[in-house]
Amino acid sequence: MVDLLGRPAGRAGRAADQAVRWDTARGQFLRAREKVTHLVAERTEAAQAIQRLPCLRRDAATAYASITAAEETLRALAGQRVAAERSLRAAWHQYGSVMKALDAHARGKPGVRASLATGFGAGREWRARQAVLDGALRDHGAPVEAAQRAIAEVQAQFAAAVHARADAAATLRRLTAECAAAQEAIARGHQRWGEHFPAGPEFFGAQADGDADARRELTCPWADPEFAAARTELFLAALALHKAFIIAQARRIRENLSVLVDFLSGKSRPGDRTLLAAWQTLFLVVPVVSTTFASFPAMFGGLGAESIGWLLIDEAGQAPPQQAAGAIWRAKRTVVVGDPMQLEPVVTLPWGGQQALLRLFGVPEGWAPSRTSVQRVADRIACYGTLLPSSRPSEPGSIWVGTPLRVHRRCDRPMFETSNAIAYDGLMVFGTRGRNPFPGHDRWYDIRSGDARGHWIPAEGDQLRALLQELLADGVEAARIRVLSPFRQVAAEAAAVHRQVLGASCSAGDRGKWIGTVHTMQGREADVVILVLGGNPVQPAARAFATRTPNLLNVAVTRARRRLYVIGNRAAWAGEPHFDELARNLGVS
Repeated sequence: MVDLLGRPAGRAGRAADQAVRWDTARGQFLRAREKVTHLVAERTEAAQAIQRLPCLRRDAATAYASITAAEETLRALAGQRVAAERSLRAAWHQYGSVMKALDAHARGKPGVRASLATGFGAGREWRARQAVLDGALRDHGAPVEAAQRAIAEVQAQFAAAVHARADAAATLRRLTAECAAAQEAIARGHQRWGEHFPAGPEFFGAQADGDADARRELTCPWADPEFAAARTELFLAALALHKAFIIAQARRIRENLSVLVDFLSGKSRPGDRTLLAAWQTLFLVVPVVSTTFASFPAMFGGLGAESIGWLLIDEAGQAPPQQAAGAIWRAKRTVVVGDPMQLEPVVTLPWGGQQALLRLFGVPEGWAPSRTSVQRVADRIACYGTLLPSSRPSEPGSIWVGTPLRVHRRCDRPMFETSNAIAYDGLMVFGTRGRNPFPGHDRWYDIRSGDARGHWIPAEGDQLRALLQELLADGVEAARIRVLSPFRQVAAEAAAVHRQVLGASCSAGDRGKWIGTVHTMQGREADVVILVLGGNPVQPAARAFATRTPNLLNVAVTRARRRLYVIGNRAAWAGEPHFDELARNLGVS
């Protein structure tokens, strides 16, 4: 008897061995996860300090402004209180004068004899004077009450301002202490993690210069060696845990996988729930399954909405949106990776037919299959991104690119410079590390022969033959060379030249991968790329499809890691859009 991995084992011994293997793998995984969790907590504390510090500084400035405002209010209220007290003294003075007059008037009240002697006239006169003085007392009492109320109000406002100043001062002391703690945490982070610590003006400077911007893009935040090693150990421990589980459940997993094999080979059609379980078993054993959109419906047709955990769409700029709709519907999460400045979707339906369908269903032209892609649809809902100049004359202005990965690490110069200028408005950052010297020099071989067979120019073929022989003589292996052209005819003729130079040392399969049109080479790369331009001299308009947008040239030049050679009529092609930049960056032979 053998287990799932083909090793002989007895039933009892195998069960005991599986239990030990599972316990060991589980323990290692838990320890690795605990270590990563601890490191994450340390970095989270530092990250929170980075996030809090600007807010703390802003709040501290607000608290300081509150103290300043409270002190200005106190100074103003102090003046108001002095004025109110002056008014109260003046009002009390007037009120006191009336009171003195009333006291004197009360002492002069005529008696009975005086009243009788005057026929009660003295009494009537005294009472009249009393009424006048009573009215005056009332009149002078109102200013006293108003001044007292004003003083009480000023005192209440003064007390409130004192309280506000005290609160703001306490807040400022607290925020100052928190700022100091955050700055200390950030300083420790800088000291401990160096360039992997995302703080400082190179990350958050509003007016960061070009060098600071490049430094920021070239860093790997939080990917310090300690954390990267711990995450790697956790990943390996997770793989070991998966392996232990698979071995422990070998029989059930083998049965589930047999169901999937029968389904994919067309021998059976299980129910949807059984099929889902079979796929989930495969994803447990093989986490990533690669397929094309054309094969997706047949492979995953029995799966329902959100039955797949993750969908990764590569080269999304070349895929029409309708091709991805079913796959996205079946995925819980989708990651879309692509470049709208590289080759666009190839749609076989003529533009007139697309326009007819757009009119029939009332759909804007921007949603036509040949006018958009999965990448551009995904970019429409991206919160973070940048604007790039539109590559289409029919679509002037800018296009929104979501979450751009700006660092370019494939090509040497001048391929990077050409691509950055024609397609990315100078936003890319050169990140190619120093490499060993490589034979040759980037060149444009200027071939101006008028002899042509369609788009194929035999003189360019002669130059291609000589260049291939030169590269081989310099020690460049054939597998490191790619030959591209915008035209299918030129690619076919170039393959014949390649066959003449290399003969039987290159298989037909390799030649098919190494030589082709620019469209067939997207997603590939090589140390050396030879771009044979061709182009019928009597049909200059035929070059328009290659020069209308920067996309095709962008793909062509960025296939080359170390050397780029261009063979073609420099005067004719350098006068076209985008190719003029290529001519400026390449020396001529």
